[in-house]
Amino acid sequence: MLPLLYPEPEVVRQVLEDPQTADIPELHKLCWEWTRRFVCASWEATEADIQRLRDGGLPDREIVNWAESASVQTWWVMSADGGGVELDGFTPETGRVVGLGRDHYEGAVVTTAAETGALARATGSGAPNGIAWVDVDLADPAYLESADWAEARYGFVPNFFKAFSLRPALYPRHRRALELLEGPVSERLTPRQHALARALVSGLNRSPYGADTTRALLERTTGDAALFDRVAGDYTRHDWAPEERAVLDFAAKMNRSAYKVTDKDMARLRDAGFDEAVYVEVANIVSIQTSIERVANSFGVVPDGQPLLPKA
Repeated sequence: MLPLLYPEPEVVRQVLEDPQTADIPELHKLCWEWTRRFVCASWEATEADIQRLRDGGLPDREIVNWAESASVQTWWVMSADGGGVELDGFTPETGRVVGLGRDHYEGAVVTTAAETGALARATGSGAPNGIAWVDVDLADPAYLESADWAEARYGFVPNFFKAFSLRPALYPRHRRALELLEGPVSERLTPRQHALARALVSGLNRSPYGADTTRALLERTTGDAALFDRVAGDYTRHDWAPEERAVLDFAAKMNRSAYKVTDKDMARLRDAGFDEAVYVEVANIVSIQTSIERVANSFGVVPDGQPLLPKA
């Protein structure tokens, strides 16, 4: 996609090497830096990052649109990498178009420990509207339609929805994403395993917004109020049933390094008694939840004060 934005091959090379020193507009450099933080450390985002984009000439409506693009790309790329989807143009004769083959990463060390202290980050501090660091338009008819849907399903309108009110056309995707996270889809994945995977992802994403919901989901599912802290911290320090450990290991690798997933990861899940449907579902849990929580972190979305779980 870079050649569509920068027709000169030399500029593409510069951007790939270091966007901050490349011969591109200053606004592009700001967007590249914001996106880098979104992908690599969204929990480090501050309101000043949003203000820099504004100062560079990007209005809040376009900032929201940019974040949506990054969120969709997270969902898409993580799902593709974790699912072993080959690059377009791949052939056994030519290999991958770019990058390294998956075998290069087999056995690579993957960071799995979350730093739960970051979950206490005060995302709402400094939020100009009490919801997030971006402007909102809560009178837009399309927003109001989705707000009615949320009220009926959850009993309240989540702040995550409000933070996207400048781009209400995006709500159908967000509604579907939240529905897909509500519970296991495949028969082989239990509600407990599903909730454990979600809680781990919130911990790895250091997401105050997601933590409230995944903590409540795990407690509602298992009756164990202390389980969230065991899984969202360094889960590797605790004992788990073999099936649970297989799900957690795969979810952690997907979250931290989806591009390092190989067919041997599917084999480990299969050895634990799971099928391809569970593999796909866990990959979806990780990619969808990460796409939402990166936006919440990067926008400073204030936790709702109640879990984002369906009433029924």
